[in-house]
Amino acid sequence: TEEGYKIALKEIYRVLVKNGTFIVTYANSDSFPAIDHYGDFGYFRSASPATMRKWLVDAGFKLVTTENQGDRIGLVATK
Repeated sequence: TEEGYKIALKEIYRVLVKNGTFIVTYANSDSFPAIDHYGDFGYFRSASPATMRKWLVDAGFKLVTTENQGDRIGLVATK
């Protein structure tokens, strides 16, 4: 759930060392708007780049960079 993602990001921020770096990659829902299904490895739901940036900032992270590779997004954030 969306709340689960937010809780996980807050916990990652909490345990990350001061000035630590968090790198996240995920499927870009802007490229796959219908992703919301059970995949080979269980339930999978993606987020748009704007949504993931908001969740990271809301968790306390400072965004360093966002890399858009079309169907994949990569974000680097620091504490």
